[in-house]
Amino acid sequence: MVFKIDGIVCPLADDVQLPMYNAKRLRSVESWREGDTLRVRISSTTEVDRLFGFALDLHRASDFNDSYHHAELIVDGVVLFDGRVILLGTENTAKGENYEVEVRSGGDKWAERAAR
Repeated sequence: MVFKIDGIVCPLADDVQLPMYNAKRLRSVESWREGDTLRVRISSTTEVDRLFGFALDLHRASDFNDSYHHAELIVDGVVLFDGRVILLGTENTAKGENYEVEVRSGGDKWAERAAR
């Protein structure tokens, strides 16, 4: 399993649980508007710190969420989940420093899917 943000491989701090398919959403086009979200924790590395603007440093203001960033979760060469990513927070644990991000997918594509 590979997680990338803007093409940069980010090491996952935990296992990832993908959003489940919900057949109830097929009943109404309106229910597609929300899309799906995926929350993941990413371990800190030099490259990841640079990507997030060194947000772990309390004396710096990270501007990561000020611009568009794209994330992909890839398994065996297949993109299972992708979308816009935002930084939710940072944490320091006994195991190391992590970033928590949320990837949102599908909400902006509901009209395209409804037209099919």
